[in-house]
Amino acid sequence: MPTDEDTKRLLVGVIEKLSLRDRQALLEMAYQMPAKTRAKIPGQISLTHYAEINKLLLEVLSDTNAMQVVARLNETGKEEPAPVFVGWVEDDKRARVRIQANDSHPALLRAGDRDSSTTYERCFCDGIVERDWMNPDHVQQRKSIELCLSQKAGVNYLRVIRIEVDDEANNRRGVGVLGAGFAERPDDLNKVDTILRLWAQSDKRNLVPYLTKNFELGGPVL
Repeated sequence: MPTDEDTKRLLVGVIEKLSLRDRQALLEMAYQMPAKTRAKIPGQISLTHYAEINKLLLEVLSDTNAMQVVARLNETGKEEPAPVFVGWVEDDKRARVRIQANDSHPALLRAGDRDSSTTYERCFCDGIVERDWMNPDHVQQRKSIELCLSQKAGVNYLRVIRIEVDDEANNRRGVGVLGAGFAERPDDLNKVDTILRLWAQSDKRNLVPYLTKNFELGGPVL
C-alpha cells in the first residue's frame, strides 16, 4: 500500500509534467475551492466535535468553579430557538457521586438531543437568564417534558448566557447558550457573568473561534 510520502511524490511528478498554462489553471482552481465544509447542526456533529467542545467546557468549569457546565447550539438554518445539546461536563465531586450510583454520564444521555427547553428559549431571546430551582416560580415555568437532570444532580442554580458570534457578513448572531450550574446562587455572580461572557461572546477564549470554524451556526441577527 502506498504511503503518504509516495502519494506526495506522485502528485509532484504529475504537476511537474504540466505546462505552465495548466499549472496556472490548477492554481486558480485551488484558490477558488471553498474552505473545509463546516458541519451542520445536528446532522454532521461528530464524536470528535463533542470531545473538543467538552475539553473547552472543562476550562469554563474550572474558571467559574461551577458544578457543571453545559452548552447547546441552535440548529443550522433556523433563526427561531431550536436547541441541540453539544456538551456537558461536571466537577470531580459530582462525577464521583454519579459513578457510585452507577448513573450514565449526562453528556451521553443528552448528546445531540433537540428537546425543547424554556431556559434555552428565554436565554436565546433575552441574552442572559437565571434559574433557581428552589424558586417555585422558576419551577412552574419549566415544561413537563424537560428532563431536569441538573436539579437531580444537586444543581439548584443555573446561570445561562447566550453564545454570540460575528458571521461572515460581520453581523452579530445569537447561536446557542452556555450555562454554569451551582448548588446555590454564587456570591461572586458578577465574576461568573464576566467569565461566561468571555467564553460565550468573545474570541479571547477558544470556544467562539472553535464554533465559528467548525460549524454552520444557526440563529438570528441580533
